[in-house]
Amino acid sequence: RRPLPEPPGWFYGLFFLTSLGYMSSFTMVGVLISYFNAHYGPSFFVVLSAAFYMPGIGVSYIQKRLDTFLDERLGVRSSFVVRSTLCMGGLAIAMLAFPASFVGGGRGPPLMMMFLSGVLTWWSHGTASVVTLLFPPDANVALQTGFRAPELAALPLAIALHIGPASSLRDVSLFLWCSALLSAGGLVCWIYILGSAHGARRLENLERAKADKTPRSKARESTFEAAEEPADPVSKTIRTYLIALGVSLFCSVFQAPFYAYAKSAEGRDINEILYFARLYGDFLGRPLAKIYKPGWIVKEGGGGVLIYTLQRIVWMAFYFVYVFGPVYFIPRSDLAVVAVVAYFSFGSGYINTLTIELAGAEAGGPTQNAARKEEASHLLNLIFQCGMTAATLLSIVVAHFIPEA
Repeated sequence: RRPLPEPPGWFYGLFFLTSLGYMSSFTMVGVLISYFNAHYGPSFFVVLSAAFYMPGIGVSYIQKRLDTFLDERLGVRSSFVVRSTLCMGGLAIAMLAFPASFVGGGRGPPLMMMFLSGVLTWWSHGTASVVTLLFPPDANVALQTGFRAPELAALPLAIALHIGPASSLRDVSLFLWCSALLSAGGLVCWIYILGSAHGARRLENLERAKADKTPRSKARESTFEAAEEPADPVSKTIRTYLIALGVSLFCSVFQAPFYAYAKSAEGRDINEILYFARLYGDFLGRPLAKIYKPGWIVKEGGGGVLIYTLQRIVWMAFYFVYVFGPVYFIPRSDLAVVAVVAYFSFGSGYINTLTIELAGAEAGGPTQNAARKEEASHLLNLIFQCGMTAATLLSIVVAHFIPEA
């Protein structure tokens, strides 16, 4: 069977803009870290992050079953359009309403809005990830890079609106409404992808692959594609990649809420600086996955990916020792801690993007079977959420024992 034609280069930019749109909500809210510290205390950002990350594992579990239900009744292509409109369109509406939750100064309303934002964001990401793995690897790189791209808009907007501890509710509202515009723009790009000839052909292949699932013995006798399909189940084929992704996400998500506890040695707004160092480091690491693939990392089976992931634990530990350890143990330096966070986050963006790409390719086998790649996407999304949920729960426990400054 002839491979599908590759889309033109500009087409991959639509994947970038899609994930930029649905991830803008958390990025823009996170930029308000100094505002939250001033109004709610540093522990609030830990709980706020938990409200965003915690729904992910439930969304991932339910989504696989809901996707199957909608696919059977609407058809694969129509199902993707409906799901995307609900989750990405709903996210834009949620961000328009978000500033109203700050009126009154209570913690409950912002946490409820962040929870809703988390549900819609992870539903959007799970939906987009399935389709992206059906395209060439450049699509995954673009989607994963866009995942961390909202800071490209967030930083100049934060500077223009003077976002900080003393920001007015008006400026905060304008800032978050910009996120709603980005979310709506991402939805437009995604609908274009689904409606294009390139998207339609791949969704048709996915629909056929899901409809043609037969017992392995029968399939091997009937088609060349089934004969070439890997014998192992998808979960076993990409097991090492799943472990690596879970560990990597755990480290990144566990560290991030504790940027609120860092103290500047030089009187700077170090909390916001660290937040942007994380975002930009992660963002820059993702496109590197396209151009730098050393043999020891990309070897089949995922062993190299796991080794690279495990060394990142050292850098995570360094940050906690720096922030909470005695001054005489590690001298305080804003430049040093920002450099560590940026390098740690750079590695996160790089290895996460590469892990998803390699896992999808190995799951698909020689024929790049669409149904196996869809199953791999669901498993990767589930472990993605498990890593974040475990990190979120542990961060809440740890923050409970840290006294407020």
